[in-house]
Amino acid sequence: MRRLLLAIGSLLLTASAAGQDASTPSFADSALVQLDLPAPVRPPRLPYLDAAAYLGEVRGAWVYDFGTPGWPDGWSPFGIDPGRVGVQLDGLLLDDPVTGRPAYELLPYDKLISLDRKGIVLGRPEGMSGALSDYRSNRPVTEMVYRSTSTGLQQVSVVHAQTRRAGAAGDIQYLFGYAGAGSRGEYDGSELERKRQILLRVQRNGRRLSWEIGDMFNRHRVGAHSGVEPFAGFTYESIYVRLGATVGNPSAKRELERNDSWIRLTLPGTGTSLKTSRTTSTLVYRNTPDTTEARVTRFATELRQPFFGGRFHLGVKGHTDSYRADSAWTRQTETRSELLGSLEGRHRIGSGRVSWSAGALMADLGVPGPDGSTDPAVEPVFSVDLEWMGGVVRPFIHSRNGVRLQSAADLFGFGETYQPLGDRLEGRQAVDELGVSFRPGWLHVLASVAASRTTDGAERVFNATNDTLSVAPYTGLRTRTSAT
Repeated sequence: MRRLLLAIGSLLLTASAAGQDASTPSFADSALVQLDLPAPVRPPRLPYLDAAAYLGEVRGAWVYDFGTPGWPDGWSPFGIDPGRVGVQLDGLLLDDPVTGRPAYELLPYDKLISLDRKGIVLGRPEGMSGALSDYRSNRPVTEMVYRSTSTGLQQVSVVHAQTRRAGAAGDIQYLFGYAGAGSRGEYDGSELERKRQILLRVQRNGRRLSWEIGDMFNRHRVGAHSGVEPFAGFTYESIYVRLGATVGNPSAKRELERNDSWIRLTLPGTGTSLKTSRTTSTLVYRNTPDTTEARVTRFATELRQPFFGGRFHLGVKGHTDSYRADSAWTRQTETRSELLGSLEGRHRIGSGRVSWSAGALMADLGVPGPDGSTDPAVEPVFSVDLEWMGGVVRPFIHSRNGVRLQSAADLFGFGETYQPLGDRLEGRQAVDELGVSFRPGWLHVLASVAASRTTDGAERVFNATNDTLSVAPYTGLRTRTSAT
């Protein structure tokens, strides 16, 4: 598959020279094609190396940054567990099906047109939604980006796109992208040995039917040491020497190989959209003398239907994960499914703008509930965003209420070092923010307070003595407050 993608990409790059001459067709007569429109500032045009660094500038959030390229940085909005945040790319879920964490490193960062906060990403109260740039132009587009840092990071990204006339009133676009990175790392066992991404997308826009076929392949290999050893001879075990420091398990490696393929069909007349995707993911942890491997296959579908002029959207989105009998699982299960049905609306009330979403999430996690029932759990989810758009004083309110689901590793374990839960938990997460924006002329001042609430959750407890991780449940309410 990868050889086929590289061959198609080389053909596109070869054909670009012919596409630059005076015979390039004009799309000005097509009502369905809008080219060379001004676009917002793209995230890769800002001074951030990756998506995690960019997310650190979002209001009310902070980033758990390892400072090591390739390591799983986390993003926490309003104090929410960074491993319980949703992330998607044009509707494609990019969470890790084993650990459940959002895999920001899978985002084709240099090819994004936007990366915005989004409430209720498959039941999670907070998340991020990215969108690929459409690269629409009446000439072939080629972009090349190279970055290097003083920490040894070498990073390159290439994309080539061609949009051509197809039919009396339509167009077809071919897009090929490649990205690669490597870094020596500061400590033994922290180097990013390999990070490769290949992206292929074909779009056909027509008057009656539009479709899209895409494929994104990722392969990562990164060091996975277990931490810097304390400096011998000091009273405090938290003190270590940065230069010449030693680490635990310096030969440990974490490898990920993942492929996402999708098909999208859209009816321009009604706005009906259907997207189906298939994901295969293999996560391998290598540490002498044992190797732990987990393989997961995911099938996902999303159906959206707007009505009343686009003011309302009815959506159904779900996926099923199938787990193979690998060495990773302490106990084995066959499938895990989640299905979300929702109704969304957007309205203007005077100078105010209101957007809301309400629905229900049905989840079958493959393990019994606290009462021993094996029936799927059904939980309501909703969000409301109110913003005042005019005047000097502009108040705003955001309220999001979702669920807190356990990951596959939390429920089934991962090798000998991850101690799972006995039963699934049916906890919830919520975020509320109240603020006001002052805009007297050129000055812009914003202030807000927020609170996040988690009920009946679980926390991961690390034991540094035997290098193990256990998942411990708790009951009741936990609240975190913040001010910006």
